[in-house]
Amino acid sequence: MKNVPDYLYSLPTEIEPPVQSKVQELPFEQLTWDNFERLTLRYIESSGKLEHCHMYGNRGQAQEGIDLFARHGTDELYTVYQCKRYKEYGVTNLKDAVATFLKGLWVDKTRSFYICISCEAVERKLSNEIEKQAKILKNKGIDLFVLDKVKFSNKLKNKPNIVHDFFGKEWVRLFCGEEYLANYKNRLSANEFSEYKQKLGNFYRTLFDSHEGSISNLSGQNATPNFEDRYIVPDVVNSIHLDSHDDGFSQSDQSKDVIDNMSIDLIDEIDTDCGVMGNIQSATYQDNQDIENRLSSLDWVATEKNTVVIGGAGSGKSALLKYIVLGLLDQIALKNRSLQENRSKLIPVWLPFGFWTNYMESQPNTSLVDCMQAWFGGMNHQDLWPLIESAMADDRLLLVVDG
Repeated sequence: MKNVPDYLYSLPTEIEPPVQSKVQELPFEQLTWDNFERLTLRYIESSGKLEHCHMYGNRGQAQEGIDLFARHGTDELYTVYQCKRYKEYGVTNLKDAVATFLKGLWVDKTRSFYICISCEAVERKLSNEIEKQAKILKNKGIDLFVLDKVKFSNKLKNKPNIVHDFFGKEWVRLFCGEEYLANYKNRLSANEFSEYKQKLGNFYRTLFDSHEGSISNLSGQNATPNFEDRYIVPDVVNSIHLDSHDDGFSQSDQSKDVIDNMSIDLIDEIDTDCGVMGNIQSATYQDNQDIENRLSSLDWVATEKNTVVIGGAGSGKSALLKYIVLGLLDQIALKNRSLQENRSKLIPVWLPFGFWTNYMESQPNTSLVDCMQAWFGGMNHQDLWPLIESAMADDRLLLVVDG
């Protein structure tokens, strides 16, 4: 073609790809009020060196303006949190929150006060009021932080575990990034987790009732009471032996070495005055002195990472284990705060040790997974296996071997 400019035959310049930004805010408003509190609790537990964190009071109780309290590391003062799932949060709400807190008993033992809200807090009057209330609290030695929808979302950007459990896999991809999604291929969703606990919990409740069904109903009714209705949580006894022949062995040395000289015996008596292991007070001990401390077995299990329970036949070792399994599966109410808080973190699978050893002896080339599948098949509950198989790939699986 004549008279066609040369530039029309040159290569076109490349167009930049479309900008695809990650979603910057999480839909907190779609959470129920209790799930918003649970989300805040999970965030606190994931933040730094945490000594402990607890809910403060029950819904409807006077809570002195706080919902959660936590202590970090060796700090003697607390960080307290108020959770508000509001569509709108204004100046009056903030003033009331701070005033209620200042009237309570936590002022002298608090270092930081966080107000976590599900909506945005960017309105100019509210921003100015945050500064005013921060100065009021600063005069008391307390720092004020307001985590609104924008700031709270930013805090969760690098916490895909929490995003997954409260908002689902798709929000991990949209909010945290595609690169995180592969890590959650096998993690149970919240609905799958609930389904697992309900089905497995119903199965274990029926099974454990049959195991512990030798006690007759003394009321005269033609029904055997449920396992949890007739089970009494036993106490344990810490048996601590202090042995020192070193003149330089001090009182603090004895307290430090307590854990290294500990054995536990399960007992079936009830002691309403039981203490907790952490309350053992230092005293002047004699050489070769034995010290015993009694506490609830639930308190002991909840405060130790590795435990060995020793007791004679019929003392209640297996019953205690079954009681904890049913509690983690939401079948019964565990009377221990730490175990209650672990219900969403642990997926228990109970297996009798006798079956395991017999199975491995008869089929030595098989695995523990094969053994578990065979046991559920033998219990005519092969239908539960797909759930358990999925849970095995989840980092929350807790294998409980009883025997």
